[in-house]
Amino acid sequence: MNSSFFEDNEKGEIQKEKQKDGLRGEELINSKMLNGEKHAEAVPENLACLICYDDIDENNYIEYKTNETSGWYPCMFCLNCTDILIQTQYHKYINNVQKSDCLREQTSLLKMGPPINIKDKNGFPLSDGNEIHSLWHFCDKKIHSAKLDGSLIGEERMKLWNELKKFLIREEKGEMPNSANAKDSPE
Repeated sequence: MNSSFFEDNEKGEIQKEKQKDGLRGEELINSKMLNGEKHAEAVPENLACLICYDDIDENNYIEYKTNETSGWYPCMFCLNCTDILIQTQYHKYINNVQKSDCLREQTSLLKMGPPINIKDKNGFPLSDGNEIHSLWHFCDKKIHSAKLDGSLIGEERMKLWNELKKFLIREEKGEMPNSANAKDSPE
């Protein structure tokens, strides 16, 4: 079977749902994502943001994807708190590397490298502590970037990573700890 069969079948299902629910086709297509991705049709009940403790409703409910091929999962943070994390998480990382007076913290941050996308093991529990691929907002039924404000990619990120290593606290003997030279870090 070819992919157009599945696309035609999906379009047919969308038309049926459009007639049944009275929704505009465009809204439903964006909601269902012609490739079969499914999102919540209603916000889960009794969900509260783990940061601000506000109730999560249709105005602030979001879902996340752990990678390009994963399903969509409910976020444990509201839209507002997630947006604040997107605006601040990268800058906090840079500041922590530059101003830390703890060798263990600094080494751990440098081993991880500068973040690109939002990450939080509590807010995105099915991410296994890894960065999030993308976000979906219930309020506008659209996919949004999980990229952190100010974060870099590619060669620019590698250059920054090397620059940040200059802030590494030296051990008493004046040498870098072995863990800071992890195999994942750029050289």
